[in-house]
Amino acid sequence: MAIDFDTQRTGGGWREPPVDEVRRSRPLLVNYCHIDSADLQVTHITERLAQWDVLILFPQQVRDFKISFDAIRRLNPRVKILAWVPLQGASDPLLQTKVPPIGEGDWFSRHANGSLCIAPWGSSLMNPYAQSFGWPKAVLDYVASSVMPEGYDGVMLDCLWEEACCEDGGGGVDVNGDGKRTPEDRAAWIAAMEYLLKNLRDRYPTSIITGNAGIPWSAQSSYYRFSNGCMHENALGNSFNSGQWISLWNGINQAAARVEGREFLHFAMVDLQHNRTVEQAQGATSLTTDDLRRFRLGLATAMLRDSVYFGFSRGSCLHGQLWWFDEYDADVGTPTGDAEENVWGAGTWRRQFANGWVVVNASNKPITASSPWDATDASTKARGRSFVIPSQDGRILMQSNAK
Repeated sequence: MAIDFDTQRTGGGWREPPVDEVRRSRPLLVNYCHIDSADLQVTHITERLAQWDVLILFPQQVRDFKISFDAIRRLNPRVKILAWVPLQGASDPLLQTKVPPIGEGDWFSRHANGSLCIAPWGSSLMNPYAQSFGWPKAVLDYVASSVMPEGYDGVMLDCLWEEACCEDGGGGVDVNGDGKRTPEDRAAWIAAMEYLLKNLRDRYPTSIITGNAGIPWSAQSSYYRFSNGCMHENALGNSFNSGQWISLWNGINQAAARVEGREFLHFAMVDLQHNRTVEQAQGATSLTTDDLRRFRLGLATAMLRDSVYFGFSRGSCLHGQLWWFDEYDADVGTPTGDAEENVWGAGTWRRQFANGWVVVNASNKPITASSPWDATDASTKARGRSFVIPSQDGRILMQSNAK
């Protein structure tokens, strides 16, 4: 079964977001929005973007679309607006002017044989270690001159990997330029990224600094020392890892345990790239029942822990949607306690909120969740006190007298 996007503009499920003042307490939502896609061709884009709690925006796109941060903050005073700063290359023309051309003394990644490292999207990858951290220094200057003065609350550093990544063969990236691929290359890469993160944190001690490596950084990563958290891109998909629920849950808890002394934020991004190519995700005009199952599972899981923001999009290199779902309007209010494990057997979770429950069934069989009060399933609209939750699925159960 597929749900057509076009019909959702006036029906249940996916539709254009509202334009009203944001009064919702939960769920917490993030919009990773950095491409100019057809999905953004709507009226009142500033007001619609304001519906998310965290916005990760491409500064050039903000300028082109004339997006007003003041208008966004009037509608949603708690919103956090982050600049998307990709570390794989200079996307913003204001940063491109700072990058020397390919040639002797440049900042581009190369294989041990000297050939350029080319990303899957076709551009040459940057080497943050080259020329005494030339690229990180340019990024720092760009953030200081063209990002923070524009009113951003911080940055989201895309492709903030723990080692050089290149998928075009060539035996890996020779980060330190010694003509070999050795463990020292990973150490050089991390040193360059630490230089960038430390200088950002020193310059902006109270700003939000986050990063995306596709999957959460490892438990031992030094990046957590300087950041507010990280992103799990393609969570529940199979582009970067197995797509298992436990990977999403462990990533959330691992990041939360490592961020100390500052506000914690974690971004759980679910998308269409599960057994789809990038081209298929880009051209998709419908959501399958499995897409919606992964959407519900990801959303409910994010709600089990504080400061976890959920997003849903087309996927890698395709983040530029304004998709709104009925579940986003299910304001369960503030949490009244921590998540409870194994409520209805192994792999099941429940969390109580002021206006209802969030239920996660990460087990391999359906469960029946019983409520002490009349409730409404935000997804199916079913009412009652007993709800069947399928395997690997999640639900928001609203108290029937709650708004």
